[in-house]
Amino acid sequence: MLHNFNYNFAYKIDDGAHPSGGLIMDRTGALYGATNLGGITTDPGGIGFGTVFKLSPLDATRTSWQETVLYRFTSARDGQNPMSALTLDTSGAIYGITMYGGAGTCTDWTGKLIGCGSVFRLTPPALGHTAWSKTTLHDFAGGSDGTVPEGKLLLDAAGAVYGMTHQGGTGLCTDMAAQIIGCGTIYKLTPPTYGQTGWTQSVIHTFNGPDGAYPQGGLIMDASGSLFAAASGGGPVSYGMVGGYGLVFKLAPPSSTQHYWTETVLYNFDVGTTGTRPIGELVHDSAGLLFGVTNGGGPKLGGTVFEITQ
Repeated sequence: MLHNFNYNFAYKIDDGAHPSGGLIMDRTGALYGATNLGGITTDPGGIGFGTVFKLSPLDATRTSWQETVLYRFTSARDGQNPMSALTLDTSGAIYGITMYGGAGTCTDWTGKLIGCGSVFRLTPPALGHTAWSKTTLHDFAGGSDGTVPEGKLLLDAAGAVYGMTHQGGTGLCTDMAAQIIGCGTIYKLTPPTYGQTGWTQSVIHTFNGPDGAYPQGGLIMDASGSLFAAASGGGPVSYGMVGGYGLVFKLAPPSSTQHYWTETVLYNFDVGTTGTRPIGELVHDSAGLLFGVTNGGGPKLGGTVFEITQ
């Protein structure tokens, strides 16, 4: 056991609680992750808004580790519920998302303001300092801008950030109460150019159902700059379920004469044979084969591991 999380509102113990999204490792062998809750002990709800943490090995056998909480989200406005794997850049900065919180005005089914989610960056402390610096790169606004970001972020060679939202966009997907919540989006965040301070967000694809819905993972990129991922819902309505059982897609970047990215559905899942609800990030090998998992369905109805040949 490398670390036991311990958050206690009453006793002012400000560790994280309920980690999710998995871990990433840097070149020194240190581990980084996020907790959905915990952190500050001044949250009126008594559960905290989440943390980002680091575990550093203290001996060669890696049997003794030290946890450091790098950042405690301070309020719903600051972002809450980081629930996906983090991403490291070459400088050691950490990128991640919060599912809720931020400046957006999204509400839950009771009408309570919960925010629409955010994208953040944590910058390592400067020489002689100990505190990491947090920057919010984008607060989702809901609607066509997207809401409920999920999945590990992707960084390209130019420093741009790519990700997906589980809901929002211009698609007409609905919730159980028949309220339109959108089918999800794919977005790109471009770093500021010289003289600017803010990142530029653009929605490069909006799902509409047959081409995918409700993505619950991150994107991967091939050498040509094309993006690949799974959407946990969507696909042919003729499969017997409105919205389908999920699919795997490719999003090709625009050419010099185009302005829009082009989506191609590579495979539509079937609940009884190949599974349903593909979630998480895909992986690919040197031959271009794609691998992933479905959360349910398949011949035994317990989910599947799949391979896709392009």
